[in-house]
Amino acid sequence: MITQDGEVTANELASKHGEDKVAFMYVDVSSHTNFEAAFLRCIELFSGVDIIVNNAGMNGDASWESMININLKVCSSETILHSTYLVCS
Repeated sequence: MITQDGEVTANELASKHGEDKVAFMYVDVSSHTNFEAAFLRCIELFSGVDIIVNNAGMNGDASWESMININLKVCSSETILHSTYLVCS
């Protein structure tokens, strides 16, 4: 998603559901540090994360190694990251 489109969508959702319910962040999922920072920001904004949807993926002209990294490794490592912060109530 292009950053501008994400911001527009976030603004539309915020006006419908409330500013405190929506946040848009551009995240480079290939960077664990970048992803973890966004994840911690969600915890800060929303007092936790209840669910994670691994929706990152690549196809097309990307190299095979890049596709494997994003499509398999990143989804797995981000799920593990989520489990370290998951708090059952």
